[in-house]
Amino acid sequence: MKKSTVSITRCPDYSLHNVAVAIGRVMDHLPDTNDLLSTGKTVLLKPNLLSATQPLQNAVNTHPAVIKSIASFCSKRGCRVMIGDSCGSLSKGSTRKALENSGVMKIAKETASEVINFDTSPFEEIQIPGGKVLKTINITGAVLDADVIITIPKLKTHGLTMLTGAVKNQFGCVPGGYKKRIHMQAPKPDRLSEAVVDVFSIARPHIALMDAVTAMEGNGPAGGRPRNAGLVLASTDSVALDAVAGDIIGYRPGQVMTTAFAAMRGLGVDRLGEIDVRGEKLEQAAIDDFRRPSSGRRKWLWRITPSVLTRHIIKNMTPQYPVVLHEDCVGCGECIVNCPADALKLNSGHVSLTKERCIGCYCCSEACPHAAIEFRRSGLLRIFS
Repeated sequence: MKKSTVSITRCPDYSLHNVAVAIGRVMDHLPDTNDLLSTGKTVLLKPNLLSATQPLQNAVNTHPAVIKSIASFCSKRGCRVMIGDSCGSLSKGSTRKALENSGVMKIAKETASEVINFDTSPFEEIQIPGGKVLKTINITGAVLDADVIITIPKLKTHGLTMLTGAVKNQFGCVPGGYKKRIHMQAPKPDRLSEAVVDVFSIARPHIALMDAVTAMEGNGPAGGRPRNAGLVLASTDSVALDAVAGDIIGYRPGQVMTTAFAAMRGLGVDRLGEIDVRGEKLEQAAIDDFRRPSSGRRKWLWRITPSVLTRHIIKNMTPQYPVVLHEDCVGCGECIVNCPADALKLNSGHVSLTKERCIGCYCCSEACPHAAIEFRRSGLLRIFS
């Protein structure tokens, strides 16, 4: 049985020279890239541009040095390069701002690439064969038309899916407000993870290249803290890349549901024994003290409870809920626009939450440009954790 290959290399910082060298190394280790990236091919680069406002040092978005280096790598091989995304905010013009502030507009000029705003470009409604949550999905036309898709995720934790990796990054191929609808259809971690895999099955990349030079630990994907990992990873199997990335930051096999569900559907390999890791050895790349989301601790509690009834009680007694930090909140309303459940309101200049309406989807904290919303555990969950 042919193994999936994941390549890992060290990259100490975001200097263009070091990033270009690192990308060259990991791409050299991958099979079939010469055929994939050949003259005349149309290549779509899909970075993670979650926020239109977060500064680079916060490690929220894929770093522009990584985007530029892979764009140059493809251009030198005679490929036509496009760079596109739909960011996490639903405010008007937010993706345009994200493309500008993340340096993509400048990169496109310097590398003769084309910029695609997934929110404003044409899209198609596509049937999802075997979809677990979604039967159809609106997907950006550029994703369907590209000869080669290269997803460029950031190594980050995620409060619901545990990891923002190559599989989760393809959720951004869904334009604008359609992501909001999916959150309402799939508010809980397992259902959202299945929905993410539904999208991934349609927008499946040919190559995944992960920016793990500076990662995000803690309560990601927007509220965590930067952590130097000094790595670049690549694979032609996005699921295998996520399995390796998850192992590096301390997740056990099967703990990241997007990885496990994608593997169950035959969309990639998640068993480390079936993955050929090249370059840096996995045990040398591991980060033993990487902080994972506090939300994962409830899953630990569920695993030790034997009955469905007990788990139901615990689920309702240990909620995660958003808390507005009023000293940091400026009343911009980003969280309100992005809340799919209409659980947030602006009263006398302050944002207030109706807990009964909250579905715990993290959309508000992801969209807040001032890090003024954080998710906290209930008192019981803190005791068990």
